[in-house]
Amino acid sequence: MPRLELDGQVASAQPGETVLAALLRAGVQVGNSCRVGACQSCLLRATAGTPDLRGQQGLKDTLRTRGYFLSCITPAETDLVMTAADGDGLRVTATLCESSLLSDSVLRLRLQPEHELPYRAGQFINILRDDGLTRSYSLASVPGLDAYLELHVRLVPNGRMSGWLKTLPIGQKLSLRGPAGECFYVAGRPEQPLLLLGSG
Repeated sequence: MPRLELDGQVASAQPGETVLAALLRAGVQVGNSCRVGACQSCLLRATAGTPDLRGQQGLKDTLRTRGYFLSCITPAETDLVMTAADGDGLRVTATLCESSLLSDSVLRLRLQPEHELPYRAGQFINILRDDGLTRSYSLASVPGLDAYLELHVRLVPNGRMSGWLKTLPIGQKLSLRGPAGECFYVAGRPEQPLLLLGSG
């Protein structure tokens, strides 16, 4: 069985498991949310061994070259020594500067990151709690115009993240990772048609 080591914690993978599934089964905490490779909250970096290329799809070349991979879609078929991506400068601290209800089911948060966080309209960030719970939220602020990051959080009944976010005091520090996502307009191609869908 392949041996997986994450920051000193060891797990053995069973046939057909992903790296994430094997680590979670062994009680190793790894941030995760979508489990299909979209949100990038399960990003890890291999320091020894080579992760399966399937786990690097959708990542920037700069991340792939440095050994990053998405543990939720990476088959656990070889020995790997890994570290959490947060230790490599990908995590940003932000301060909650405003929290208000836009409706009974939508909470508006405005966050001030500790340093500039360049992003494009259409990208998202991940909020990471200390216990490993991670959720992805689209950015509703305007890049280059708003001095803060604005998020519109759907309040889910008994939601672990949305319920927690609703109770946070102004001034609370939050851990973010991102921005991520490739769904944004690229300038210089005026002839390219756009198909815009709102799924609600």
